Parts: sequence; C-alpha cells; structure tokens
Amino acid sequence: MLFKLLVAEGDQPLILMRLKKSGVRGTGRTESTMEFQNYINKVNDHWSQPQFKGLDLEFHIPLRELGFHGVPYKASAFIIPTSTCLVELIETPFLVVTLGEIEIVNLERVGFGTKKFDMAIVFNDFKKDVLRIDSIQSTSLDAIKEWIDTTDLKYYESRLYLNWRPILKTIIDDPQKFVDDGGWEFLNMEASDSGAEETKESDQGYEPSAAEPESESEDEDSNSVLGGIRRG
Repeated sequence: MLFKLLVAEGDQPLILMRLKKSGVRGTGRTESTMEFQNYINKVNDHWSQPQFKGLDLEFHIPLRELGFHGVPYKASAFIIPTSTCLVELIETPFLVVTLGEIEIVNLERVGFGTKKFDMAIVFNDFKKDVLRIDSIQSTSLDAIKEWIDTTDLKYYESRLYLNWRPILKTIIDDPQKFVDDGGWEFLNMEASDSGAEETKESDQGYEPSAAEPESESEDEDSNSVLGGIRRG
C-alpha cells in the first residue's frame, strides 16, 4: 500500500512489471491491470483488520511537479519530495529520507556557470555519512530552493565540492567549539564575502585606545570551526 501511494500514476507500468516478476502474471494489459487491482484490494483488506487500525499510519502522495533528476547512488533517478520525505521508489536501491532526520542541506558546485550541481544532505546524527545527490541539472536549482523554503530545513550554497567526513569528525571531536565559532555559518558564502569586506574596512579605520584593551576573543573568532576555513 505504501509503495502504491508513494509512486506517481505514470510509474504504475513499472510496478506492474515488478509484480509480474514476483509471480503476479497476466496474458494481457487488461488482465494485468485486474491482477494489480486485486492485489491492491487484498492489501486494503489486510490493513483494514482491527489489529492494524490502531497503528495511526500516514500515507503521502509525492509532489511530482517538484521532482528532479540526480544521482543518489550510481545511476540517475527521478527524486520526488513529499510533505515529509524525499523519495525515489522506482530504481533500486530505493531512497527514502525523512525531513526530520536532516540537519542541513548544502548545495555544492553552485555559481561556476556549470550545467549541474550537487546536493549534500547532512543528518542530525553526525556519525552517519552525508547523503550526496550528484549531477542535478542547474535548471532545477530555483525549484529545489523554493521547496526547501517550504520546509523547516536550513540550506546553504557553496561553490566547492566539500569532503564531509573530516568536517563531521571535527564537529564530533569538539562540538562546543563548533557552536562558538558560528555553527554552519562557515558555509554561508554571502556572509563570508560581506564579512571579509567589513573586516578589511574595520582594520583600516579603527585603532584601540590605550584605555581600551584589545579583545582576546577576536583571535579565537578568526579561526574557523573546521581548522583553517575562515568565517565571514
């Protein structure tokens, strides 16, 4: 049932083909459709039994108009958001990511005039590998950002392709320093660019007086959370 409701109507022929391989057979399109409908009816009857009614299950239809092509594993696939997930249920291995387990999304290789960019999904559990969805068409960038804006997720854009394993290891090793240094703001390109200009102007126009001690925190804040990357 979940499988049926999460895929779009146009993908049903693929589902029928998979069901046939699993033993649901028919001699023609009409019979195949009837076999599929019978299968769905049996599933509905199964989930209507009293022992399942108290499970409070929720099913979500994919927002196909917000879908985009990308490479989450080895092959390109059409990835579709729902109200609570990001899914791809046609090509194996399947992809199901709930929005609640995502810490941030970083859009990488953006701004070079290239035709494609990448999406890095960082999970709340920093010990979990970052999920990469590579080779997304740049024409999908605005739609993806608009979709993320409708969620509670924070996203950043980066011109770089980041190596996330050492980054997450640094955060795990010293989480307090990560927070003190501004958290994820080292990914904020706009803040970094404007901050660098403000720092340059401030250095030229400000000199501490003899009665005003220099702040020790300035030296601490000048270092990035991730060993060498400067914050804006």
